[in-house]
Amino acid sequence: MRQNIPVQQLTPGMKIIALDIGWDKSPKWTQSFVLNTSEDLALLLQHCNIVTIETDSPEEEKPPVSESQKHPRPVSTDQKQAPATEASNSAAHKQAENKSSTAPSQAKADLSSRVSKKFVIDSFHSCLDILSTNFERARSGLSLDASALEVSSKKLLVSTLARPGTLTLLSQLEEKDSSLERKSLDVAVLSLSFGRSLGMSKAQLHRLCMSALLHDIGMIRIPEELLKQKEVLSIGQRISIQKHVDHSCDILHQSQALRPLNSIVAYHHERFDGTGYPAGISGRRIPLEARILAIITTFEAMTRNRHFSNKGTPTQALRNLYRLRNHNFDGKLVERFIQSVGIYPIGTLVELNRQQIGMVTDITRSARSRPKVRCLFDHNGKPLPKHQELDLADDGLRKVNITRTVEPEEIPDLSLQMLAMELGLNRAA
Repeated sequence: MRQNIPVQQLTPGMKIIALDIGWDKSPKWTQSFVLNTSEDLALLLQHCNIVTIETDSPEEEKPPVSESQKHPRPVSTDQKQAPATEASNSAAHKQAENKSSTAPSQAKADLSSRVSKKFVIDSFHSCLDILSTNFERARSGLSLDASALEVSSKKLLVSTLARPGTLTLLSQLEEKDSSLERKSLDVAVLSLSFGRSLGMSKAQLHRLCMSALLHDIGMIRIPEELLKQKEVLSIGQRISIQKHVDHSCDILHQSQALRPLNSIVAYHHERFDGTGYPAGISGRRIPLEARILAIITTFEAMTRNRHFSNKGTPTQALRNLYRLRNHNFDGKLVERFIQSVGIYPIGTLVELNRQQIGMVTDITRSARSRPKVRCLFDHNGKPLPKHQELDLADDGLRKVNITRTVEPEEIPDLSLQMLAMELGLNRAA
């Protein structure tokens, strides 16, 4: 018997006999096949909404499929966004920001069991490699490889949908450098996580991710000595750096597939009160995705390399963002962002009242002040012989509380590589 189901409800072993995009547009298959690997599931998530499976069970016993799922509306990621207007942004704002932040369906929750941790790790590192290659192309005056960037972005999207906590934690535990590529990848990971919490569609998330990956590519045309200058910048130097926005748009304009991103990239330095650049527009005249990037890029800058510098902790960064809400940033989005990352963002070191220090590994949506914590050290910062992950939202652990956040400098010989290996997030995992 034939049965149409959403891609998110697929499980290994199902025989797929038709795709909603047709076999001629299939990224891999030309005829019916049995789903076996997480990589194949990731491909289907990227390209399809509904598939037809062959089953011996009665059709009425299968999960119901809504009319919108049976006939999904096609979305073109290459369609250029109209210039920012109050009306268009109001519609986008309502569509993404007013969606429920309740827990995803069981089908989506089960997705993590079908997309491997290795897929997430490989997606992260391959995206960084592709970014490095494309930034070098831009430095040489060549156009960007839009196809490779889009494939990489879609893999990050699948990773976010399947294992959002894993991808975010991986971004925090990988040794950071000062490269533009690494900064852009971290911004993309944070943007995907936040956009997912807003209820954005897959097409919106893909567009946001692509914009995040390329938002500052114009910085390659700014003299390196100017970017590394420690003295206070002159007005002329500040204006020169601000021109990186125009340079980014010029680079994206060289590729027809990437031109639609300009309507986001061009405005990510605008501020809600109109004090930003280059256009000085304000409020919801700024595109929704650009308002999101304004928050994410600021948060990333406040926390970058915090393990080995005097940069602030995530908690301090959230406090600063809250102080700047309705001035520099959209106040409602700031509040939603803080709700999204929780009081103790993923990657934060915390001390428990049981005299143990652990790292926040995931956020519980229904109790964001009660995250999952992997206990790693005793209260003196010495490694524990056995690591235990605690879900503080569990009723049985209600007496276990976080007493404070811990500065990385308090842990002797803290090694991000060691932590990544302990959590199974090293590249060879």
